[in-house]
Amino acid sequence: MKTLKGFLSLIAVTCLLLSCSKSDQLIPGISGLSDDNLKGCYIGSGKVIVVKPGNGDDTKNLQDAFDKAVANGPGSVVQLVKGNYNIGFIQVREFKGSFIGAGKGETIISALPGLDLNSQYDQKINPDLIKFVGGDVYIAEMTLENLTGQWLRSLVIFSDYSFVYQPKKQFVKGTVNDVEFIGQYIADSYWYTCDEGILCDYDGVIDYSLPGALNRSHIDLNVTNSSFETLGYGILYGGVKEGKAVCGTRNNGNVFINIYDAVCFTDFINDVTISVVGNRFNITTGNYGLEVDNYPWTDFVEEPLTKSVICNIEENQFDDAGGDQAIWLHDHEFALHPEDNISMVLTMENNTINMSNEANGGIFILELQNAIFRNNIFTGAGDDGMYAICMWPDIISKNGHILGNNFTKATFADAAIYLDYTTQNWSVIGNSNATVINLGVNNVIKDANFNHGNGHSGKQQQYPEDHMNSVMGKFRNHHNN
Repeated sequence: MKTLKGFLSLIAVTCLLLSCSKSDQLIPGISGLSDDNLKGCYIGSGKVIVVKPGNGDDTKNLQDAFDKAVANGPGSVVQLVKGNYNIGFIQVREFKGSFIGAGKGETIISALPGLDLNSQYDQKINPDLIKFVGGDVYIAEMTLENLTGQWLRSLVIFSDYSFVYQPKKQFVKGTVNDVEFIGQYIADSYWYTCDEGILCDYDGVIDYSLPGALNRSHIDLNVTNSSFETLGYGILYGGVKEGKAVCGTRNNGNVFINIYDAVCFTDFINDVTISVVGNRFNITTGNYGLEVDNYPWTDFVEEPLTKSVICNIEENQFDDAGGDQAIWLHDHEFALHPEDNISMVLTMENNTINMSNEANGGIFILELQNAIFRNNIFTGAGDDGMYAICMWPDIISKNGHILGNNFTKATFADAAIYLDYTTQNWSVIGNSNATVINLGVNNVIKDANFNHGNGHSGKQQQYPEDHMNSVMGKFRNHHNN
C-alpha cells in the first residue's frame, strides 16, 4: 500500500508539473493542504531532477541536484525515488522549489556515521544534516533519520542567514508535508542524536563576547501530516520576528512521540503569528508537549515591542504520561517591557489534555495577560490542571479568561485551576467539576469548588519567599534543560 501511495503521488506531482505554466504555481489539494497552506510555495514548471540512491555516500549526488535546481530557477523539483540515501552535510542556498520523495518509509534519508563535526565548526556553523538558507522550499513524502549514535544539531534547518552566507533577501519560507523525522538516544546518555527534527533559526556559532551580535529572523514555516520520534525537540522555532508558524491544521495534524520538548517557540517578538492545530502529543516522563515562550535565550539585538504576537492553540490532543508540563506558556517580553503594554494575544480552546503516570501539570501559565482558555477537556490525574502565575512579584498576570472547560473526568492533587498570588481580574466561569485555588486579587470565580483560598480584593498580597523559590526552581530547571 505504501508503494502504491508513493507511486501515485509521484505521478500526480509529475502531471501537475507538466501542466503548469512558466509562472510560479501552486499545487492545490496535495495531502489535504489548501491553497492558503501552500501560498508562495514554489511548485511550478521548473525542471525535475531525479536522484537515485547509490550504494554508499549520496552526499555529492544530492548536493549537485540542489545546485542544478537553484541554477534552473524557481519551480525546480529535486525528486527522490524509493530507496535509502546516505548523506553527510548538505547546504542549499536560496532554493525556490520542491524536494519530494516517494513516501514516508519509502524514500529514507539517513545520516552517514562518523561525520566530521569540526568541518562545520571551523566555518562557525552548526552540524545540521540539511541546511536551507533563504529561499522558498516545499518538502514532502520522505523519512529523515539519524540512527548513527552520533549527535547532530538538526535533521533540517530553515535559516534566513548563515555565518557563511547571507541571502539577497533575508527571508526563508518552508512547507513540510507528510515527512517523518526519527532520532535515537545516544548510548549511555539521556539525550538524543538530534537536538531538533526541524529547526528554524540563524545558522552560526555565537561569540558571546560580542553583545547583541545577532539579528532575529524572518521565517515562515508550515508543518503538516508529519511525525517526529525520539528527538530533543520535534520543531524548534527561535529568534524570529515578522514570521508565521503553522504546526498542523484541522485533519492535517502532526504526531510527536518520545520527545523532550515536542514543539517549541522561543525568543520571538512583534509581528509573529503562531497556529498549533490538530496535533497529537505523546508526552513521556519529565518531558514537555508544547512550549510558547519568548524568554530571551540568546544574544539578539535589543528591539522595541511594536506589535502583539498572535498565538492560537486549538483541537490538539496532549497525552501526558508523567510529563513535567503538557503545555508551557510564557510571555516574558511583557514582563521585561511592561511600559510598552503590548502582550501576547493567546487563545487556547477545544484541546484535550489526558494526564496519567503522576503527570505534573496540564497548562503552566506564566506572565500572560488577557489570555483565553475555553472549552478544553481534562481527563486522568495530575498535580494541577491549569496553573497561572507571574515569576516576579512586581508583575501581575491580569484579565485572563478560563471559560467552559471540562474537568469532570480528572482529579488533581492540588487543584484543577490554581490562580497564584500574582493574578488579578481573571474570570473563571462555567468550568465543569473545577476545584480552584484562588490566591489572587479581584478574580471572579463562578461554578467552582474551592480547595482553599477564595481570593481577596485590594492590595496584592506579599509573595511568600518559599513559594517564590519553588517557582524560580521550576523555571530554571525548565530552561537549563
